[in-house]
Amino acid sequence: MKTESKTGSMVLTALMAAIICVAGPVAIPIPVSPVPISLVNLVIYFSCYLLGMKRGMISVILYLLIGFIGVPVFAGFTAGPGKLLGPTGGYLIGFIFIALICGFVFDRSKGRWMDLAGMFLGTAVCYLFGTAWLAYQGGLGFSAALAAGVIPFIPGDLAKIAIALVLAPEIARRLRAAAVSNVQVLYALGSSSRTAPIGSWSAEAPNWEDGKFMWQKTVTTYATGTVEESEPTCLTGAAGEAATTLRIDSSRGTVFK
Repeated sequence: MKTESKTGSMVLTALMAAIICVAGPVAIPIPVSPVPISLVNLVIYFSCYLLGMKRGMISVILYLLIGFIGVPVFAGFTAGPGKLLGPTGGYLIGFIFIALICGFVFDRSKGRWMDLAGMFLGTAVCYLFGTAWLAYQGGLGFSAALAAGVIPFIPGDLAKIAIALVLAPEIARRLRAAAVSNVQVLYALGSSSRTAPIGSWSAEAPNWEDGKFMWQKTVTTYATGTVEESEPTCLTGAAGEAATTLRIDSSRGTVFK
């Protein structure tokens, strides 16, 4: 069973938002378009792959809010409402769609073909939204806006998708391997019909002192903020009894709440 560590989740979300802010101003202007080449969408692919849809979207929204209030994190060290709501602002807002769609697909992915489809679809929706915005704000026809805001960027975005497709799974694998804590949770089992919640302690735990009935499971917190609990394993005694749950510090052998 997988859950989320709130502290790890917050730290990683803030970290990815900070990385997007660092990448945001790095932009290469091109003469045929008012939209510069940016690395932000590449970082968003990584963010959503590592964090999932919810936290990936939060990191993007944090980036946009930071730029909106005046911190120069948009392309060319620009910032403010005028940039976000200007002719090229649709592509910035479109990053939310990339995070939403890519994160949704990554969370349910069965392999790299699904990952690839998610990045294609998320980028296409960002293109569509940004182009419509550019056409409206700039008084352009949709074809002209498409030629200015999308066509020149397709080769570079394909390269970014390829980079994310190759590197993101490897980075995720390394982070999953970097467990930051590993705690054993032991169950004292007996004939009591009452079950205490995980993490609590009861002095009335049946059969605890003689260890007649004992189960164990492992709780691992990964560097990504994901908490994974193994299925309980019966160490002694018989299964099928009602349980009072005790949490044990396995390094010291002590019981704590």
